[in-house]
Amino acid sequence: MRLSVDFRTALGLGEFPPMDEFVFEVDVETDSSDDEVQRVKLLADERCPAIWAMKNSVPYTTKATKA
Repeated sequence: MRLSVDFRTALGLGEFPPMDEFVFEVDVETDSSDDEVQRVKLLADERCPAIWAMKNSVPYTTKATKA
């Protein structure tokens, strides 16, 4: 997985997109055909909760507690 994160906005240094593209790379050792590997990859993409969360609005809550 690759992801570049830009903290300049979080640090108050301007307005910049905080992230670029997520890149998930998997090396597969198999005797299956390339087409079969791609079919399994598509199924994994469809079922992956992380990809779902990136495509859909996910409710969130933040909390701060004094220690």
